[in-house]
Amino acid sequence: MAKEIAGERFGSSKKTRQDMLGSFVAHGLTQKEASSEILMQILAGSDTTATAIRATLLHLITNPRVLATLRAEIERFRPSWPVVKEAEARKMAYLQAVIKEGLRIFPPVVGQMSKEVPKGGDTFKGVHLPEG
Repeated sequence: MAKEIAGERFGSSKKTRQDMLGSFVAHGLTQKEASSEILMQILAGSDTTATAIRATLLHLITNPRVLATLRAEIERFRPSWPVVKEAEARKMAYLQAVIKEGLRIFPPVVGQMSKEVPKGGDTFKGVHLPEG
């Protein structure tokens, strides 16, 4: 699939698009390099997403209270089935908290989430942390 997509961007009947791959090609990426980059993006994107989902589900099934609270919220909202629309999911505060906590506890990519001590500082395990 990656070779096929890359092949569309090179040759006599190449497609030019204003996207990330188009930028790479415009800046001199070869067809072989483009194919490799496409494969890397597909694998990296799917693996990190799967890791985040697995970790969050693991935490949910090992914490019955949290799972019950989440299920109750979903039942209250009764979103469209079988797929919950983004606008519906954004209205579910507990679901949003579960997602954010899952990513905080087991981030699939480390170092990308901001860490900031609230205004006035905070104390963690007896150690005062200044704001910022």
